[in-house]
Amino acid sequence: MLLNGKKVFVGKFMTRRERMEILGDKAKKFTNVYIKNFSDNIDEDQMLDMFAQYGKIISCKVMTDPEGKMKGFGFVSYEDHDAAQKAVEDLNGKDVDGRDL
Repeated sequence: MLLNGKKVFVGKFMTRRERMEILGDKAKKFTNVYIKNFSDNIDEDQMLDMFAQYGKIISCKVMTDPEGKMKGFGFVSYEDHDAAQKAVEDLNGKDVDGRDL
């Protein structure tokens, strides 16, 4: 299914327990990283530069309000789990622009 020109998957809601039962260890192999508590001064280019050193990035998004103001959180999606895991290990709690990620 396409939504605004992007392929999306629609499925039945599953609790975390149901996902873990079905997927097993595969559910722990994340590639999408949620980043919160960063400065309003950080844009997508800066976030991309910060996270690119850990591996190939598929997408990077800083969330904004309707006026374009940064909301202080975003997402980075890596091609593989090891890169995502390394980024989380290295950057979790790191001080960036006066705030701990």
